[in-house]
Amino acid sequence: MDLIGDYVRIGSKLVKDNLTLLVRERKKKSKKPKLFLAFYNERFKYLSSLFPTEEENFYLFDDRKNSYLLELRQTEARINLFLLDKV
Repeated sequence: MDLIGDYVRIGSKLVKDNLTLLVRERKKKSKKPKLFLAFYNERFKYLSSLFPTEEENFYLFDDRKNSYLLELRQTEARINLFLLDKV
């Protein structure tokens, strides 16, 4: 499944082609980030915590294979592959 690309944002839903992601807020306080990302088809399936960056409305997450950068805007969102610089 290709997460990279531009999404239409409808509230907490991010929609691209036949893929729908949900940005959700944890109900209970914990050490984990407040927001997380989930797949939504007919069922809800957790994907990853959303880690805030220094820049507002930008979050890092991973799918155990790759790291991604999520940019949330008012009516759209964009997910790009996030590559770490190796030292």
